[in-house]
Amino acid sequence: MARSFNRPCPMPESAHHLGRLDPEDQALIACCSAAVRPGDHAPTLGDIDPDQLDWAAFVTRARWHGLHGTVYPVVASYLRPAIDAAAWNWLRRLSGAQAAHNLRLAEALAEIDAAFRQTNIPYVVLKGLPLAQTLYGTITARRCRDIDLLVAPGHFAAARRCLEGLGYSSKHGFSEEQDEVWLRYASDLPMGNESRQVLVELHQRFEMWPDSAGERCAEGLLANAQSAPVGGFEVPATLGSALVPYLAWHGHKHAWFRLFWLLDIAALEWRTDVGDRDAIWARAGGLQQQRALGLAWWLSAALFDVPLELPQTEPDEASRVEHLGNMVLARAFGPVAPPQRHTIARRVAAMRWDWKAAVGTRERADVVWDYLFSVQPDDIRAMPLPRRLFWAYPALRPVRVVLRLLLSPLRALMSRLDRVRHWSTAPR
Repeated sequence: MARSFNRPCPMPESAHHLGRLDPEDQALIACCSAAVRPGDHAPTLGDIDPDQLDWAAFVTRARWHGLHGTVYPVVASYLRPAIDAAAWNWLRRLSGAQAAHNLRLAEALAEIDAAFRQTNIPYVVLKGLPLAQTLYGTITARRCRDIDLLVAPGHFAAARRCLEGLGYSSKHGFSEEQDEVWLRYASDLPMGNESRQVLVELHQRFEMWPDSAGERCAEGLLANAQSAPVGGFEVPATLGSALVPYLAWHGHKHAWFRLFWLLDIAALEWRTDVGDRDAIWARAGGLQQQRALGLAWWLSAALFDVPLELPQTEPDEASRVEHLGNMVLARAFGPVAPPQRHTIARRVAAMRWDWKAAVGTRERADVVWDYLFSVQPDDIRAMPLPRRLFWAYPALRPVRVVLRLLLSPLRALMSRLDRVRHWSTAPR
């Protein structure tokens, strides 16, 4: 399975051997490897010393990384006598809750698939349940927060009407005019069904790609759609070489904060025939995502021993990928969690990651431009401009960013003064 480049860059040393992972992290990765490489579980799990594990910390990290459903059957089969009762009950409850949630998603997806087929709406399911069934053998073993649907160009409005007919509505709570603004600048529309407790993200393209690369990736995923099993039915999905650059981009844009994004890429290598790696690399080049893909392969080799070598690149770029990989290894583990999504802190954290990943003035300028001028839901809620002024939303965002950054120290100072006042007036 090694790459066929003439002068490949050297493989990274295993993170296990470098001593960068504590026993809980090593046990988590070993259980993940056993889940996607069932024939090789014995030598990997044999390295775990149950007496050295803090099992509560193990479950906490599995939950944070979205891997509790993945490791549960492995722990049940091979480590059940070693795990303490409290941690075992917690892991079992988490896995059961995820299974119930994924079964709700499967029921909703079956209904959506029937409605889309009846109205002739071409679409594919991104990641989610088809990927769980293919890579992990069951739809309940992979964390699936929502249902991601990519519809063919020109069918977005029809797909939205179809979902509305099934009881879904926009999660933003926007007016019709505000929705028009959002869809002009955003790549997807989140729609929820409160009675089913199901969230659907309806994609029309992909953001965060320069030029038309996002549209090209969407076209490639739609063109390579195939029937994929989800429980007792099948849906159109993309599984294989066309999916790999998308998964790499998706994990990269989230700074690889959660391991289940990377495990999907490793599992594709172990459980499916992803095809010619040279072709995948060329496809990533066409989407301007070779650095993201190189980093995904580097981390797969370091953490899950996937036998893939980085392709030949410029020495500076290879060094850059290694530097980013080491940064991920240093930051992705342990109890420290990244800021929550859709907050100013999360946006700043994402910008810092993109800034460190960028090379050269042009790339860094693009990072700052995207951060300042990308439209967010809060912007549209705060600035319901008339239709003739829709163009002003990106221009007004820097004003809001500056105001929020200026107000943050003031809010912190007021909070501190309030605590001091409360302490000084408290009864002694």
